[in-house]
Amino acid sequence: MALRFAIWGLLAWTAAAVPAAGELLPVPRPPAGSVEAVVAQELAAAHAAVDAAGRDELAGAYGELGRLCAAYELWDAAAAAFANAHQLAPEDFAWAYLLGYVEGQRSRPQAAVAALETATRLRPGDAAAWLRLGEAHLALGDARAARRAFERARRDAPAAAHFGLGRAAARLGDHAAAAEHFEQALRHQPAASQVRVPLAMAYRRTGRAEEARRQLAQRGERRVGFDDPLVAGLAAGARGGALYKFRGDQAVLDGRLHDAVADYRRAVAADPTSFFYRKSLALTLNRLGDARAAAAELEAAEPLLASLDPAQRDAEAVELHYALGALAVNRGDAAAARARFETAVALDPSYADAWLQLGNLEGRAGRLEAALAYFDRAVEADPDHAPARLQRATTLMDLGRFAAAIPDLERRLDLQPQDPQARQLLAIARQRAGRG
Repeated sequence: MALRFAIWGLLAWTAAAVPAAGELLPVPRPPAGSVEAVVAQELAAAHAAVDAAGRDELAGAYGELGRLCAAYELWDAAAAAFANAHQLAPEDFAWAYLLGYVEGQRSRPQAAVAALETATRLRPGDAAAWLRLGEAHLALGDARAARRAFERARRDAPAAAHFGLGRAAARLGDHAAAAEHFEQALRHQPAASQVRVPLAMAYRRTGRAEEARRQLAQRGERRVGFDDPLVAGLAAGARGGALYKFRGDQAVLDGRLHDAVADYRRAVAADPTSFFYRKSLALTLNRLGDARAAAAELEAAEPLLASLDPAQRDAEAVELHYALGALAVNRGDAAAARARFETAVALDPSYADAWLQLGNLEGRAGRLEAALAYFDRAVEADPDHAPARLQRATTLMDLGRFAAAIPDLERRLDLQPQDPQARQLLAIARQRAGRG
């Protein structure tokens, strides 16, 4: 059972993407005590360099501040700094490009498009800029514009360009073309397992079911890579645990999970009081199959919840209790799992997954009516929760209530039309209910 985590940044500011002509944006500083001392010192020095810079050096000073903020994933501060650098030096490719990259990290695709269009004008041969522009257009839902951008990167970054072109083609309904592009991406980067799922979907849409199943069996999270020296260089001036966290995050995206664990352990060693470092380490350990070590890190992280602001603390506490419950299920400790899931739903009664797991615990113990009550709560919390629909239906069938199971199975098939188990169960329920 996979751990579930939300990703939270250290800052919550929402600065405008680009300052008005003649105006510079304030670059927010992290609240006192929210970052390691070494990080706070580096940021203070970078802010001081901005304050001391003359007119000719100011763009570079803001740019270096932006690099440092981005290295530590202080995205709002980085966006403000890069926006200032871009305004002061509008013909400098680096500031336009990095502003576009950061806006993408902030889930602001329209702002990312504006900055990256400038970057591609300044350096038309830069494949990374075209790729990130294509991604921003996809995030905005403009598949045709995305396709035009990805085409510009085909020569220098063929794997990533074909991966983007495949997704654009799928959005436009051309699944045969999508499959061809995904196949090309894998020819250039066979280890890029993130391509397998969209390729399987394209195969399925074109009637190639057996090939789709083979692709799904090889699915993974190894991303399609491309040369991106500006982004790769962001961590060059960073130190401390945040640097190792950044490196660990990059290793996870590259599918190098053992390297990620090593970096996250270094981050924890640099700052043992960071909840997020331990959470990242636990998540990655669990993905490597080391559930015991993952649980130990989560238990060590639990007291650190108190260091978070209230909004983060409540959301992270729910996820942490759910994750520890899932790990307890995996090691066969039903009592510990129940306690964790009950705490999760007490903190967030709308948490359908936790209600579902409580129902599963009751079902395994043979207490079907109690299980049914929990599945009812899961569906009430999320009527489109496909696993809860299926579990409630099978429990009703075990209780002999075949007619009552039919609506859940029908809804399950609405949500997941390719589910053969639900289709078979629906046929049985209809037959036993006299509706066959």
